[in-house]
Amino acid sequence: MQTPEQSSDPTDQFSRSAKLAAELVEVQPAGPTMTEVEAIHESRNQTPESREQLADLVELPVRGSVLGLYDRGVQTMEADANPESGRGVATIVINFNTLSPANQAAARELAAAEPGSLPGTVVLASEPTVDGYIPVEIQVPFQPLDEASAVDVRAGQLARRFVEQPMTWAGVSLDKLKADYGYGPDEELTVEDLAGEGWVQGDGGLLYRSQEQAEQSLRLAKTAE
Repeated sequence: MQTPEQSSDPTDQFSRSAKLAAELVEVQPAGPTMTEVEAIHESRNQTPESREQLADLVELPVRGSVLGLYDRGVQTMEADANPESGRGVATIVINFNTLSPANQAAARELAAAEPGSLPGTVVLASEPTVDGYIPVEIQVPFQPLDEASAVDVRAGQLARRFVEQPMTWAGVSLDKLKADYGYGPDEELTVEDLAGEGWVQGDGGLLYRSQEQAEQSLRLAKTAE
């Protein structure tokens, strides 16, 4: 025997299930909005030692996009995704100089896209910065009450246009490090000396800031073959 609240009509049962599902979605806690994002003021032009360190340097609204670029061997020079500037634009700056030919072509294609055809804008500079590299800037506009996760989704749609490439920017030669540390041509600096400062020698003799980077560089090099 059916009670007044029950119904054998499958349409009614579906409607009640859909309503319940909608109510459950509504009570899920929303992620932080852009007004709630705290700025990080220490990421510009730093080369991270690991994926974890990179995550600590990048603000939440573009963190997933920047980590995805890192996983594909693309070098991010800086990122800005907080409300402090008042611009209402989240940015990711990529080093054009260290992009593979395929990714350089992708940067040019994105920069030439029709206005409004992308979830943001990509700007390819015509001149290098004072740091000596040509920036590719992904720009994603946002409103103060936009959820940070929504901004990362839009940024990711642009960042994913850059495919896996060799991680050429991570490895450093011993001679380059000798010059950076101020050693003269006749002064000795060994790999063992540098190991005490965290440097790791990878395949091919280049030195990396961590074992993770040495292994990732090898993986991406094999992918590109």
